[in-house]
Amino acid sequence: MTARCIEMKFDNVERLNQSLLATISNQLKQDIQQNKQACLLVSGGSTPKRLYQSLSQYSLHWNNVSIAMVDERWVDIDHPKSNQAFIEQTLVNDKAAEAHFYPMIDASKSVKQQNIQDAVSKINQAYSRLPKNPICILGMGSDGHTASFFPHAKGLDHALNSKNTYCCAIQASQSETTGEQTQRLTITLDYLQSCQAVYLLITGQQKWEVYQKALACTEVSTMPVSAVLNQKKTPVFVYWCP
Repeated sequence: MTARCIEMKFDNVERLNQSLLATISNQLKQDIQQNKQACLLVSGGSTPKRLYQSLSQYSLHWNNVSIAMVDERWVDIDHPKSNQAFIEQTLVNDKAAEAHFYPMIDASKSVKQQNIQDAVSKINQAYSRLPKNPICILGMGSDGHTASFFPHAKGLDHALNSKNTYCCAIQASQSETTGEQTQRLTITLDYLQSCQAVYLLITGQQKWEVYQKALACTEVSTMPVSAVLNQKKTPVFVYWCP
């Protein structure tokens, strides 16, 4: 199997962000012109913060854009690790406040009052109405995870192999990467492969070495990002800087 990865290397994070901002904003604009709508799937984590902040200030017909989440921890929105709160604070504001945002967790009540499988059903219904052929921004952990595809996680096989579904629940093994928040919601590999393009954003030499190992990895349960890198349906653009 041949990976469809296009590597984009930059001297620093500023140039990386400028390039990726231009690429994503132009693609969203083109999608709106051609289809009158566009869809952007976004991840949490500190790496895309500057990109999101810049994108939120970009002049675009944001009311024609749907922004949906790649994954989320099963935590309340006021939790410091909430991806939803991070995305709302960095991306879904300023000019991008007009976009249609699709969170993964009902913020009107505590997660203790909710059932994660009910949340999965609601997300699948909501995501089925999103514009087709989305653009996806991913990150990658030093453990070889992406989205919430964690090594040896309960539910990983379903996330990687289920068909005609958008979202599923994951129970990761607690680690330095996961912290205490091991219950997750994540899009599936099948849905990810419906994207027109995936942009994997990584920084630092350690992450580059993890990426290289994942390219050669044949056991996806140990480095699940390899399932994304080595699939053939959707091109993956790897944006990296030291």
